[in-house]
Formats: sequence, C-alpha cells, structure tokens
Amino acid sequence: VKIRKEHSIIKWREMNAQDVYNLQRALTGILPLRTTFEGEDMKLFGIKLRQSLPEDVHSYELNP
Repeated sequence: VKIRKEHSIIKWREMNAQDVYNLQRALTGILPLRTTFEGEDMKLFGIKLRQSLPEDVHSYELNP
C-alpha cells in the first residue's frame, strides 16, 4: 500500500489521543501529521502522550 499525503490528516472526530500518537509513530520519517486550525493548514511534530492532564487544563465539549 502506497502511503499518500491524505493518510497524514488527523480526523479529530474519529480519533482519540492514542490514535493520533500511533498515526504519528507510523508516519515518522515519512510524512508529518496534518490538520487545519482556524482555516490554516498545519503540520504537527513531536506529539507526546501524557498520563494525566495538568490541573489548570479545562475540558470542553465540541459541538458538531
């Protein structure tokens, strides 16, 4: 299977943190992960998983 640029797009509504981390691990050295934020295309590097959230982080529910 040929790896295409589309494989590196993060699907936020379908993926959890572990999925995003695993995708990065699979594509490291091949393609950076990509997403869109406020209309701008972005590449993400060096994603790490945390075991717990810092106390000052608040959780917000996204409305589809």
